[in-house]
Amino acid sequence: MNTAISVFLVLCVTRNLLNSSKLRVKRYTSRESVEERIEEGYQLLRSEPHAADTKAVLLQLHVMEKEIEGELALSSKQQADLLEDMKEYVDTVFDHVQPIGDIIPEINRHSNVDMALYQGDIMLTKFIRLSIFL
Repeated sequence: MNTAISVFLVLCVTRNLLNSSKLRVKRYTSRESVEERIEEGYQLLRSEPHAADTKAVLLQLHVMEKEIEGELALSSKQQADLLEDMKEYVDTVFDHVQPIGDIIPEINRHSNVDMALYQGDIMLTKFIRLSIFL
């Protein structure tokens, strides 16, 4: 069962990597305004259903951005209460912490995903090698 899931995940990741390598995504600079980026996205998707509605929603969200941030921001008292609640919610036991942090293989081993990732690497390597020759 784990092998089947690993193979499926590897195939999905490989497909996404191959598809994403075909697409060229333009990096946005900070000089471009949000409205320009939304308009550019709309021009790319204008033949899709509900593209105009999506553009309108994105523009409205941009207009409301500061208001939303203001409503979601916590006051200093709320932040202190949240930290106190978090301390009471979970007892964190630091049983294995290195000064510079754990290494990735060690984290994977403790999470019991090390063999699945290793097998996925093997499958991905075989698939890439085969796709180069095809």
